[in-house]
Amino acid sequence: MSETNATRTLRTHLQADGAHCQRFEDKLSPGIPDTMACINGYPVFLEGKFIKDLPAKESTLVRFGSTGEARLAHQRNWLVAHRKAGGLAFWWVRVRDAGWYLFEDKFNWLVDGVPKKILLEQENLGSAKAMAARLNVLVDKHIKESWL
Repeated sequence: MSETNATRTLRTHLQADGAHCQRFEDKLSPGIPDTMACINGYPVFLEGKFIKDLPAKESTLVRFGSTGEARLAHQRNWLVAHRKAGGLAFWWVRVRDAGWYLFEDKFNWLVDGVPKKILLEQENLGSAKAMAARLNVLVDKHIKESWL
C-alpha cells in the first residue's frame, strides 16, 4: 500500500457513507491538504501520510517527509490557520501493518516528527472504514456545537 492507495481507500469508505470527495495535487499552492470531503453537508480537509516502516527503536522519531522539507511546514501552517478560522481540518497516518491514526491537532508532528512510542500510544482506528465513521462523528459533533 502507498499514500495514494491509502487515500483512495479512505475516500471509498467516506463515499460509501455519503460523502463527496475531491483529491488535490497542486504544486502551485503548497500546504493545501490532499483531500476535501463534504461530510454531512460540511467541508472537511484531510491531509494523509503513509509510513512504510516504523523505526526499530521506540525513541526514534517517525518522520512524515524529509527533515526540513518546506512542504511539511506549509501543510502544518495551512491546517492550523484553517482550524483557527473555525474550519474542520484533520491529518491522518496509515502505518503499513500497524494501523490508521487520525489527528485533530498535533500539527507540529508533521514538521518535527514524533517518537515511535508516542505515535503508537495514540488511538489506532484499525481501518479506513473506522476512520470514515470517526470523521462522520466528529463532523456531527462540530455541527451541533456550532449551533449552540
